[in-house]
Amino acid sequence: MTPLTPRYPVDVVSDVHLSRQDPATVQAFLSFLAAEDSPAATLIILGDLFDGWMGDDATDELAETVAQSLRQRHERGTAIYFVPGNRDFLLAHAYCERAGMTRVDEPIILRNTNPPTALIHGDRLCTDDDAYQRFRKKTQDPQWRAKILNLPIWLRRVLRAWARHRSQRYGAHQTKKRPQIMDVNQQSVDRYCEALGVTRLIHGHTHRLGTHRPKDGAALERWVLGDWHTAQGSYLRLTPDACQLFSVAHSPGFPLSQRAIEQPPGH
Repeated sequence: MTPLTPRYPVDVVSDVHLSRQDPATVQAFLSFLAAEDSPAATLIILGDLFDGWMGDDATDELAETVAQSLRQRHERGTAIYFVPGNRDFLLAHAYCERAGMTRVDEPIILRNTNPPTALIHGDRLCTDDDAYQRFRKKTQDPQWRAKILNLPIWLRRVLRAWARHRSQRYGAHQTKKRPQIMDVNQQSVDRYCEALGVTRLIHGHTHRLGTHRPKDGAALERWVLGDWHTAQGSYLRLTPDACQLFSVAHSPGFPLSQRAIEQPPGH
């Protein structure tokens, strides 16, 4: 848990999934970081910044380019916090230091907001997917992580490709046969937020951009960030009293397009 009293406004992104296979999205995110007219005093990245991560000692040109852009944003006065996701849980303090980020543990708790707010990646609440939760438990084990990081870099990259292939097959099968287990479980959400003492939850992971408004007398509200792909993405701007989702789009030779989503999808 990370209690945080940030400077506002706070911009929140998740699931950017940077990779060499999608250079358009890389450029969109770099343009987002470089935007000099952004009012955000704090940037929070809720996991899966990269599509895969095999250790801070196994970075490539893309990772170093992103680190340089993040540090430049930090040096312009933006505080940057990073929460690991399910794709980049091995991203550690060495890379964060180079990038001007602070790696923190979820949940981030903001108690100077109205209502009290928690931020997480989101995969911990997909509790209907037993197989995934077993895998997630393994990835949270420091001894298991150490074993992976002790492997040669070339072998880690082979394992990443194999794991990515299995994940895609598994995800496609579940989406077709049991799509509901790919989303968070509402009862798990309710219990988690009650235990934290918050009534607003912000998360990513599911890629289901939108809002879940209180109904039937319930106080809890939930904001879900979308993923970034093919030069498009989204972020949430947070102030002590309000949230607003924005869309992002980038075309070569043009400034980054950022627009408020006035009526985000409701779920």
